[in-house]
Amino acid sequence: MNRCFQLVLVWILAALPLPAASLYDQSIARVLAEHYESRDVSYILVDSNTHSVIASRWDRMAEPVPVGSLVKPFVALAYGQKHDFRYPGYFCRGSADGCWLAHGHGQVDISAAIAYSCNAYFLNLASQLDSDDLDPIARGYGLSWGRTPLDATEMIGLGGAWRVAPAELIRAYLSLAAR
Repeated sequence: MNRCFQLVLVWILAALPLPAASLYDQSIARVLAEHYESRDVSYILVDSNTHSVIASRWDRMAEPVPVGSLVKPFVALAYGQKHDFRYPGYFCRGSADGCWLAHGHGQVDISAAIAYSCNAYFLNLASQLDSDDLDPIARGYGLSWGRTPLDATEMIGLGGAWRVAPAELIRAYLSLAAR
C-alpha cells in the first residue's frame, strides 16, 4: 500500500540570529509535535540562518518522495528564465482549471499564485515549458528528477512523478532563500 506523505517545511527567517536550540526553536518544535501527531505527517524544521535541523519527524531524509507543490517556485524560475522574468496574470476558476480551491482564486499574479499555491496558475506556466526548460533550474538547485519528460501536471508536483529527497529539497530552498 502506498503511504501518503505530507511535508511541512518551516523556515525561521529571523531578523536577528537566534542561538541554536533557543526557547523559540523549542516552542515551534513542541507545537509541531502537538499539532501533527499523526505518523502519516512528516515534518522537518530548519533554521535558515544556521541550516541546522531543529526538529524532524522523517525517517529517511535521502529517500525520494513525491513533494507536491513544494516544486512550484522552481517551475516559476524556469518559466521566468524562458520569458525574461515577465509573469502573466491569470484568472483561476478553481476546479474547472485544475486548482485545488474549488471556487478558484480569481485574478492572480505570480506573487499571489505562490502565496496561494494556485494549481491553475502553475499549470498555465508549466504548459508553456518542457522538461528541457526545467532541467537547468532543477540541477542548479540540486533537485533530481530523473530527466524523465514531465507533463505540466507532473512539473508542478501533482501525481507524484517528480520525487525528491527531503534533504535535497531543504538544500534547494536554503539556496533559493539565500539568492
